[in-house]
Amino acid sequence: LGREVPHEIMHLLLAKRLGAGYAGLPNWLNEGLAVMNQARPDPEFAAALTRAREAQAQFTLANLCGPFPADAAQAQLAYAESESVVRYLRRHYPAANLAKLLDAYALGATCEAGVAQGLNLSQAELELAWRADLAAAAPTLPWVLLSAVVLLGGGVLALLTLGSRKPRQ
Repeated sequence: LGREVPHEIMHLLLAKRLGAGYAGLPNWLNEGLAVMNQARPDPEFAAALTRAREAQAQFTLANLCGPFPADAAQAQLAYAESESVVRYLRRHYPAANLAKLLDAYALGATCEAGVAQGLNLSQAELELAWRADLAAAAPTLPWVLLSAVVLLGGGVLALLTLGSRKPRQ
């Protein structure tokens, strides 16, 4: 319930705000906002994004404008990418731009035109910036984990070495 209720409430709030324009809201934005507002993030999304990036099997934003795939693994990737791009927008654009983005879709903008009207850049430019941000963040975690293991291991070794020394008499 912690994931499903906030997710579905976000869809209802978007439908109310956009009115008839809700039907034209790109799925990447609709589902990205809904997933992002779940109480707990899906722990599988990060792995799905990594696998897709390594296999160069990511969706384009244009692919995510319409219905998501029926295949479970592909649908999971579509949701993960949608959440990721919306988180990118939240980090890099003021709330006023996100409101303009929703307003554009409320007025019937196409998937690509809404991005241009709301963010003042093309959908392709948004996708390039989001992917660059995603790639820049990806290699950091393994190095941080490796550093932590090395430092922790060194600290444990130092404690063991100091603890095993016999005092001089």
